[in-house]
Amino acid sequence: MNAYRKIARIVFASTLALLMGGGALTAQQGTGPFASFPTQSVKDGRFLGFACAGLATLEQNVQIKLSAPASTTSFDLDVFDGETGGLDGSGKKHWDLGTRSLKFSLFADPLRTGSLAPADLIGEWYGNSENATSGQDWTSSTARMPDNDWWNLHLSTSAIAQAASGAYLYLLVIDTDGACTAGEQLESNLKIATSYPVTFSLPYFGLVAAMRQTVNDLPIIYPGSTASAPLTGSFMTAPTTYDGTFEFFFNLAAGATEIRLFDGDFDYGTSLLLGNPSGVVLDPCVDTDDPDTSSTYSGFPFTPTGATPEGTQGPGVPPDDSYRDAFRRGEPGDPNRVGCVRYEVTDPNGNVYLNDNPSGNFEWEQFLIASSSSPFVGDADAVFTGSTLPDGIWKVSIIGLDLDNLNFWHANTCAMRPSRDPAPGEDPDDVPRVAACPDPASEPSFGFAGRNEKK
Repeated sequence: MNAYRKIARIVFASTLALLMGGGALTAQQGTGPFASFPTQSVKDGRFLGFACAGLATLEQNVQIKLSAPASTTSFDLDVFDGETGGLDGSGKKHWDLGTRSLKFSLFADPLRTGSLAPADLIGEWYGNSENATSGQDWTSSTARMPDNDWWNLHLSTSAIAQAASGAYLYLLVIDTDGACTAGEQLESNLKIATSYPVTFSLPYFGLVAAMRQTVNDLPIIYPGSTASAPLTGSFMTAPTTYDGTFEFFFNLAAGATEIRLFDGDFDYGTSLLLGNPSGVVLDPCVDTDDPDTSSTYSGFPFTPTGATPEGTQGPGVPPDDSYRDAFRRGEPGDPNRVGCVRYEVTDPNGNVYLNDNPSGNFEWEQFLIASSSSPFVGDADAVFTGSTLPDGIWKVSIIGLDLDNLNFWHANTCAMRPSRDPAPGEDPDDVPRVAACPDPASEPSFGFAGRNEKK
């Protein structure tokens, strides 16, 4: 790490400790720069989310494919807020609802088969328990994962993880420590990072902008607000670290004729039409049936456990747009934060494909982009005029995603890394992020999840 980046991180960590009310918050640990997901910022509220069905949402674990270049001898894996319901250094809890522990299991996966065989297990750690701090190929920063802070795992590359290409391939599985009980409410939120050029991708995941411990999280999402501030109309104009947007990337191999994105439980719909307490008029979002994902659709490249069939209309839990002023997000720059959640997909040529009718309550919907030669072109939501889709890095931009609205995606999404070192005095969060996708040549089965699935 050069001195310039090291100084920037030290300043960043010190500033954040003050912002967060005296906790022992630190910057990411290990050798950077870091590839991260959904972001590297510890103050923007953007997280991977894990839930039980008692929260009226879909349940999903997450399986993260890590890839280290052949020249790698060691690398760092960092987890932010990996515990659930714990306290930080100043006695406050952050980001989570419930107390169920998450389980983190790292496997060697050189053939990319997704094997969970005990012989391939590198290590296993629990978010709420005392863990060993060292193993055959790893050491960790602490026995317990901290609340509102980074936990570090330093790994030496293992021969059992080396693929024929020479790259070292791993699978990190994050799940609850057991089956959820009936009606159990859990939302455990975290971030993941690795020291670049190690890269990783997620074939499916939960996504949320969290403010679950309102008194403690509110001063982070709304800098300058006090923990006791009421959720009044003042939040319509208050500065915020979360503007309703998420951004992520995927890498499409050459020759593909269609892409199938699946968004789940986006809660598209509005219940109350007046903001509270502002009284601002909200857009009447109404989920309509997506013609290419009917109630009999059987082309999901996964088992849509817990989902209701397409056809269920009405607002989700919570609805979008949220009627609560402090939670609602809309179009960027709109002082009233009005606008229904949507997303845009941008191909490597700069073409933009808009989905302004994502999934409603407790359901999955497909968003199909096809080339002109695809046999599914007649069913597509958007069509590219070429015979095959542009290969390379595609971008997804989510707009208007409210706070505390936990959603799900099925797409082989890449981590992101900073495009450059921060300038002197620049907040690392302000440095643009670019895709950090695994090299397809080193990935035996790397490709876009579901892109060749048929209806």
